[in-house]
Amino acid sequence: MNLSEARTELGDRGFDYLSAARMNFMLNRAMTDFEDAYQWPWLKATVTGAAPLVISDLKYVRSVYDDRQNEMFGMDDDDDIYISQIGTPTNWWIDDTGSSPTLRVWPVGDATLTVSYYATDATLTESDTPRMPERYHYTWVDLAVVRAYQDSDNFAAAQQLRQQINADLQSMIEQYETRNRMNSQYMRILVGSEDD
Repeated sequence: MNLSEARTELGDRGFDYLSAARMNFMLNRAMTDFEDAYQWPWLKATVTGAAPLVISDLKYVRSVYDDRQNEMFGMDDDDDIYISQIGTPTNWWIDDTGSSPTLRVWPVGDATLTVSYYATDATLTESDTPRMPERYHYTWVDLAVVRAYQDSDNFAAAQQLRQQINADLQSMIEQYETRNRMNSQYMRILVGSEDD
């Protein structure tokens, strides 16, 4: 279902009085709400390039390796370091001061990075379809309906629908968390401890 079709569905659910621009906003916000609910596999991406490396759709980083397959370790951009120190890069950090997130290395030096990350979808326009599987498109529209109910001050209906959506999302998340069913009887669940 593309954005235009989702807008028709939203209108058919009783919100046809909303402008197309308002529906587009609600549907795009609903897509973000859906994507922020979990680390969905369809949002995994990989990019390779020279540092500093601009990644316009970066949500968060999974791993970073240099061209010698050495894992590089992330730093907080608030870490107290001498940013212009020159040397062989061993760490990376995200610079959000420009128009797109940029992975920079420390110490400063030449490095080709391979970055595995979770992406965020760009704002949808008319014929764009979100990356989520089609079977989840009605949950996406449901999330937009929650926004529309809130916009019309029908908070009871919004809350009731949101409870159903939360149950649906929990079921989806459980499915993706337990996809490896091979030898599942030998898997162990790691419980956090104060030592972690």
